[in-house]
Amino acid sequence: MRKFFPRASVLAGAILIALLVTGTAVAQFQTGNIYGKVVTKEGSGLPGVTVTLTGLGAPQTFYTDDQGVFRFLNLSPGKYSVKADLAGMGSVVQNNLEVNVAKNSSVTLTLSPSIEQSITVMAEAPLVDTRKTGTGATVTRIELEQIPTARDPWVIMGQAPGVQLDRVNVGGSESGQQDVVVAKGASDSEKTFNVDGVNITDTGAVGSTPTYYDFDSFEEIQITTGGSDPRIQTPGAQLNMVTKRGTNDFKGGAHYFYTPNDWQSDPGVTGSPSAYLQNGNQINKIDDYGAELGGPLWKDKVWFWGAYSKNKIKLFTAQPVGSDPNRDNTTLENANGKINAQVLKNNTFTYLYTYGNKVKLGRFADPTHPPETTEDQSGPTHLYKLEDTQILSQNLYVTLLYAHVFSPFQFVPEGGNVQPYIDADGVWHRSYFAYTTARPQDSYRTDGSSFFRTGTLDHELKFGFGYRKTPVTSTSTYPVTGVLGDFSQGDPAVALLTRPGNPDYSVNYTDLYAGDTLTRGDLTIQGGLRYDLQKGRNNPSISAANALIPDILSAINYAGDKRSLEWKSISPRIGLTYSLGSSKHSLIRASYNRYVDQLAGNIIGAGNPIIYSQGLYYNWKDANGDKFVTRNEILIDEGVYGPYGSIDPDHPGQATPTARFDYSMKAPKTDEVILGFETQLLPELSVGVDYSYRKFTDIAWARHEKTPGSNDFYSTSDFVPVANLTGTLPNGQAFSIPNFALKNGVPSFAYTVITNRPGYTQQYNGLDLFAVKRMSNHWMLRGNVSLNDRKQHLSNSGIEDPTNLLLTSLGNYGCSSCSGGQVVDKSYGTHRETYINSKWSTSLTSLIQLPFTSTFGLAVNARQGYPVPYYYRVNNGDGQGSKNVLINGVDGKRMPVEKELDIRLAKDIKFGRFGLNVGVDMFNVSNERTVLQRQPRLYRKLNTANAAGDHVLELQSPRIIRLATRLTF
Repeated sequence: MRKFFPRASVLAGAILIALLVTGTAVAQFQTGNIYGKVVTKEGSGLPGVTVTLTGLGAPQTFYTDDQGVFRFLNLSPGKYSVKADLAGMGSVVQNNLEVNVAKNSSVTLTLSPSIEQSITVMAEAPLVDTRKTGTGATVTRIELEQIPTARDPWVIMGQAPGVQLDRVNVGGSESGQQDVVVAKGASDSEKTFNVDGVNITDTGAVGSTPTYYDFDSFEEIQITTGGSDPRIQTPGAQLNMVTKRGTNDFKGGAHYFYTPNDWQSDPGVTGSPSAYLQNGNQINKIDDYGAELGGPLWKDKVWFWGAYSKNKIKLFTAQPVGSDPNRDNTTLENANGKINAQVLKNNTFTYLYTYGNKVKLGRFADPTHPPETTEDQSGPTHLYKLEDTQILSQNLYVTLLYAHVFSPFQFVPEGGNVQPYIDADGVWHRSYFAYTTARPQDSYRTDGSSFFRTGTLDHELKFGFGYRKTPVTSTSTYPVTGVLGDFSQGDPAVALLTRPGNPDYSVNYTDLYAGDTLTRGDLTIQGGLRYDLQKGRNNPSISAANALIPDILSAINYAGDKRSLEWKSISPRIGLTYSLGSSKHSLIRASYNRYVDQLAGNIIGAGNPIIYSQGLYYNWKDANGDKFVTRNEILIDEGVYGPYGSIDPDHPGQATPTARFDYSMKAPKTDEVILGFETQLLPELSVGVDYSYRKFTDIAWARHEKTPGSNDFYSTSDFVPVANLTGTLPNGQAFSIPNFALKNGVPSFAYTVITNRPGYTQQYNGLDLFAVKRMSNHWMLRGNVSLNDRKQHLSNSGIEDPTNLLLTSLGNYGCSSCSGGQVVDKSYGTHRETYINSKWSTSLTSLIQLPFTSTFGLAVNARQGYPVPYYYRVNNGDGQGSKNVLINGVDGKRMPVEKELDIRLAKDIKFGRFGLNVGVDMFNVSNERTVLQRQPRLYRKLNTANAAGDHVLELQSPRIIRLATRLTF
């Protein structure tokens, strides 16, 4: 070991560790790098060679060091050329060097001392990145434009190994709304969105993005699912979207994509679902159009690029028998502008502005939400970014960044301010809820790279500091009038009475990271540490009284938190790669990495009594049959049926929260081990395998205590068995499942502590097989097969109620007390009965160039069907309220295998400097109508079957054809 790590490098490592004393950067990749060496024909390095890079932006020059090494960092994705010159030795030029997001391209140039000559090399850089220790995928511009997809970033995320989505988007049938994404066992709340290096992840809806995108504005999209880079904070999918930029050539274009309902197969329903479903979800019409232009404002100095697009997505959701089509109409409007400048030789500057507005009419439309109970959504998002990179020397680069995001939006019920009700089948009527919010963000970052040598080791030191401020305010009224009659609970019906949610909170993120990449020969070692300090605090706010029972649900003044919840964490990273063979075209890699979850609204809100509406359920007799709840119909004398939200049913007029923070709780963390092998079989084809192991610990939990502030937590000893819950599964099989209630004398659930769940872990094991072939010999390919296993392990200390309950909050997904059981993530909205867990999945995309300037593209996706966690809803009358009891485990029943084939046939037509690409896309070629959602609630009350239990809620959208045109110049 000593010969690989001389004393100087050990000292450098010690200094590196000592520097790390303060903590949220994300995988903010927006550029790639070229690393190279100029050598003699005998292989020795040549110092002092002038190396010139040309391509996007102004030419750059580097003089090789004493080992003949050169580098060009922070390059925009695209094609580049490198030329090496040395007096008396001629020159050599290598063209077609492709730079991708977060990828390191390597090149070796050879000069001969015998003859002064100029040589041009057309070979591309090796596919295998010798510095790569992580997992994920990079999707290039040619794939984005010519592979048939639904044209949104979530679909692209689903093409990465180990990534699972909550919905199936057939040609745009699910566009205009966000997918829930699970990546290598990491929940959706740990997903991050980055646009041109700016983390814009929505704190108020953790893991989501505050805006939607013009798909044609992307140069590349990169998905990271693991690795040793210390810039990555969370274990979830990191989506890095890089927009286009201007060059020295004026370039532009326009696009139009047209998808009419007439070009769609029959959406009708066959079999038993036809008794209650007339049609499945389908596309009504999609119009997607836009234009862009870029070029020089000052050649070799200043460039511009701008784009505008509008995507009109009109859908029909699943249509119950006898009802009119339920419309879901979305308009996405986007405008982008970018200025790149390199006025000074060693300085680059970027200004980016992005505007995105979503207007959605009919959100949440599904068989249980007819038109008057859907929501109309609107609200523009503005993003501003200023970024400056200074090359202080050939060995020191520093980048400064400031960004601001302004993102208000609202939900307005189409039924207006009218009291809604839910019928016996769980269908809403008359109206729904109301919501408004504002979520601005300010980000400040400094990142740098320094290169030096100690002994025989080359070092690339990366370091950075970041601060992000994300305040959130909102107002929610659920239901819209604060009063709801619900007949789905049984007889008698229940009435829900609430007061509005009105939170005001802020979360601030600070990070500091440093990492070193050490190389010697075929060995590369990456080590790093990051420190994260995350602070969240609820501010004072007011909630108005319920208009119907103001004497019980009076107005409250919430004083806010006494102190901030702080998560401080240190995350070590270490990875190594070793190149095999003289060509270095085979690579083995291994890494250990720790990540921490992002503190956000789901955690801070859990301790805020008015984060959302809160209220009380009462038994209710609809005396006059008008389905409107009036004061005299509420059976208040019978007592509270159950609480809704964070409220003490015994003291509903108090502003004191029923939940408190354990201020000593730790940030949930993930420990990861990656082992991989990759080899370049041909200059244009590489294949590989990655094994990933993850252990999730310190998961957040709302733990119940009997007395506020006393830590006298509930345990299994506080419960006794009561009569088993019995019934029949949809397949006719009888069941009898245990049911537990609180012992007599034990106080009912009222108080919670937001803390770490003791005795509870989740483990993920995944195996990914992948292949990448870049475009050569007229075809390209990218594909993968993933095997996934995500289980939970828990002891009695992590269980309160020993009943097997279905949990779906704060990272605790699946069965509450089943050790060794599968873990699921839950979707929301129209996909709220989708439970994400697939033990295998596969994705393949390919593009083939045909004669007569034509192309054929295809995309194939398939996965195991998601679980249907059948449950029995019961209220034992012990003060816990209603709970969902699993009948046969979280995955005792699964949907059928989901599969889809999409194809595209296109032709290029040239006239002058203009090019026209005309294509026809066909989605779901085999017209699969796979069931994607079922109603898992089989019993809605003790001994009361749910008439809608096991009903199909969603089918895969039918086959459809899209016309695609793109004009370029």
